[in-house]
Amino acid sequence: MKWQSRAPQMPINHRIMTKLIADCGSSKCDWALVLESGETVYFETSGKNALLTEAAELRYWLTASLEKHVDTMPIRKVYFYGAGCLSEGIQKKVADAFHSQVFEVDEVTVDSDIMGAVYAHHPPGPAYIGILGTGANMVYYDGAQIDRLCPSLGYILGDEGSGADLGKALIKKMLRGAFSQKLEHHFFQWIGKSSNDIITTLYQHPAPNQYLAKLTPFIYKNIHEPSLKKLVMSRLNKYVRYHLLPGRKRGVNRVYFVGGVAHAFHNQLKQVLEEYDFTLSGVLPKPIQGLVSYLR
Repeated sequence: MKWQSRAPQMPINHRIMTKLIADCGSSKCDWALVLESGETVYFETSGKNALLTEAAELRYWLTASLEKHVDTMPIRKVYFYGAGCLSEGIQKKVADAFHSQVFEVDEVTVDSDIMGAVYAHHPPGPAYIGILGTGANMVYYDGAQIDRLCPSLGYILGDEGSGADLGKALIKKMLRGAFSQKLEHHFFQWIGKSSNDIITTLYQHPAPNQYLAKLTPFIYKNIHEPSLKKLVMSRLNKYVRYHLLPGRKRGVNRVYFVGGVAHAFHNQLKQVLEEYDFTLSGVLPKPIQGLVSYLR
């Protein structure tokens, strides 16, 4: 279910036919400003999980994110697809944040990031749509509606296969000496911190899931190492087992993904899916351009 809200209408001659579209994850938010002329301006800011963010902080983040790019330009419609925007209450909180800003917004539509992924791919028929970025999610799309197959449970209890999950698996093994001395040396050179510094930073970090996800580039750059490839395959296998298999539909095997982790590890993801007779049908590292095409 998506939340829609409208501000009091202004005279038509005072409004600019402009759309603001957002695909917002916990770490990054991709924006597209579609101008009346048809020109589209893309930009990126830090992200937010609306579920984990207080209303005042959300308003501050929106102002800081948009003031350099939107200024006081009137916006006819906002389409915001964000992490944590699953319930009506959270969606309303995001919509209220837009209406409370200095920006002139006529209409705000808020929905979950997984619906943004569905619209970005817009598959021709029934399919599974997944997110593998900082977090993880999966739904079945029948061509009209979605069916949530398994709760993601967030980075503490779930999000198997996500950037946060891969980072956590990496750091646990690394700090317990489970990798070769050569790889361990390479890792500590790369991160520039001692074991104690890593633990302190992680437990004091305001967004531990984002800190963990930022460790995945090390895995990607060293995926040729058998131990790291095994780690990735193991976590992706758990993702398929927990997020995809429980809601398997007869005769449907196409799976589409969005997210940086899905894009970076698409070869490993393809291999794991094929083990369960699924087909990797498409991966978008960033769904924002697909959203612009769908919403024009």
